[in-house]
Amino acid sequence: MPKISVIVPVYKAEPYIARCIESVLSQDFTNWELILVDDGSPDKAGEICDAYREKDRRITVIHTENHGACAARVLGVQTSCGEYIAFVDSDDYLPGDALSLLLGKAVKDNLDITVGCAALYRDRTQKEHYLQSGLWEKTDYIKKMLLHKISCGPVTKLFRRQVLDENAFKLPRNVTNNEDLYMNIVAALNSSRIGFYDDIVVYLYNPDNMNSVCRTMKVYEEVFFSLCNAIWKQLSDHGLENECRNEYLAFVFSGIGRFIFEENKRIRNKEFMSNLLTLSEGYHGGLKSTCVKFVCQHEEFVYVYYILANLARKIRNIWRKLFIQ
Repeated sequence: MPKISVIVPVYKAEPYIARCIESVLSQDFTNWELILVDDGSPDKAGEICDAYREKDRRITVIHTENHGACAARVLGVQTSCGEYIAFVDSDDYLPGDALSLLLGKAVKDNLDITVGCAALYRDRTQKEHYLQSGLWEKTDYIKKMLLHKISCGPVTKLFRRQVLDENAFKLPRNVTNNEDLYMNIVAALNSSRIGFYDDIVVYLYNPDNMNSVCRTMKVYEEVFFSLCNAIWKQLSDHGLENECRNEYLAFVFSGIGRFIFEENKRIRNKEFMSNLLTLSEGYHGGLKSTCVKFVCQHEEFVYVYYILANLARKIRNIWRKLFIQ
């Protein structure tokens, strides 16, 4: 039985998929299986996958109709049999020691989720995260994802199989993007120990290809609100609605602001905004509470929130690059 199952959704990846597969074949840790899920790719990516399967028995190829990356990952997980599961995007690749580094940390610290860093192809020193290494409580991990301090994508992470139960992929049918955040939150809720390690680069991604899950996905109003409701239900079911309320509201405001700013549209779902106002009653008091309620009642000010939040994030990242790295 393989120790690690590596799952790769494949769609329109003909220029990249060979390099992705070669990066798994070149790992210094060899007890793995590679599951390539051809998600109805219209190019020759599926044929390339089949050719590699003929060369290495550790490779499994699944051909299916196009249902999106999340559905492809679900199929990959269902097919896999590894004790741990790692995800890779078909346009990205792994450094040669990625699996051994992640597994070493997971075993040493008895982790359910092990998180490393991602870097750009061209500059491995330009890491994605600027957080301190260590063990995290599940609530801290969830808060960091909601605040975009750590990637909500499944890559850069090694999951113990048990934390990816059926609930991790059980979303409303209309949620067709940003499913990764929900999956990561459910996995965290199922976890006892989560570790982040800033000193290991375990993933190299392509910033030029829009198929990469590292890209920010387009926001659709009803899809986003359905996702928010599903996330809130999970937090509430696990008794974390008070502890994660502030970060959840910040995540919602950021999404609404992006919708208004990038799509130049107004919010039609007044019921959701009304519920958000009710939820904001529990926001930490003082000036923050007043501002949050005002934003909920006057959606055009979410636009201002979005601009200021993104400006603050850019300033913070520049500061960290200059003075922390």
